[in-house]
Amino acid sequence: MLDFKFHFRAAFAVLAFATAQASATSIPILNASFEADTTYGVSGGQNKYTVGSPANWSAVGTSGYWHPSDYHYGGGMGTKPAPNVPDGVNVGFIFGGGSLSQTLGATLTSNTSYTLSLAVGHRIGLGQPSYLIELLAGGKVIASFANPIHPSSGKFGLATLNYESSAHEDYVGRALGIRLSSLSSAVEFDKIALNAVSAVPEAQTYAMLLTGLGLLGFVRRRGARGKANACARV
Repeated sequence: MLDFKFHFRAAFAVLAFATAQASATSIPILNASFEADTTYGVSGGQNKYTVGSPANWSAVGTSGYWHPSDYHYGGGMGTKPAPNVPDGVNVGFIFGGGSLSQTLGATLTSNTSYTLSLAVGHRIGLGQPSYLIELLAGGKVIASFANPIHPSSGKFGLATLNYESSAHEDYVGRALGIRLSSLSSAVEFDKIALNAVSAVPEAQTYAMLLTGLGLLGFVRRRGARGKANACARV
């Protein structure tokens, strides 16, 4: 009896694990933290800036990338790099009406949950940023979120945009893209990531499911034979 319970629990665990599995993927974003660029402009290591398109990004309006100092993020004297830049030393910046965008190498798939995450910065001395985050497919907006967070002055905060594609998505197979825009005052971004979780199990998950079903059938047949033999002995 104990042996039967053990096998039944093992089979149930395999089934639960198999059905819960999903394919998680990190979609590559080139120059996601603007570290591929060398900043120019103001003298000194920090405070250097470049207006124009960062590597792998397309800039519209007054947008670009720069190396903020501890004065803009941290409240220091402006003689050192900002201590709280989420990844590296550079960030992307966008002034009112501008944008930064990138077309990705991945395409939209059906039955998939997408999460776009990024650090949003509020530079000391500027007003609360007003901005828009958009996820695109084939150049068309499929999800957007205006001002998901309001970071404190001199700090970065984590913002996310979620989108779940359906089984009959219009833009399946079209290239994904990201567009970040400023709606009024300046906003800065860093450490951008896009993750996708497919709701459709992969081939190995189906194999695990079939193995679990087979194990359950074996256990049930074995239990039935055991009962039959016991009855015969009586």
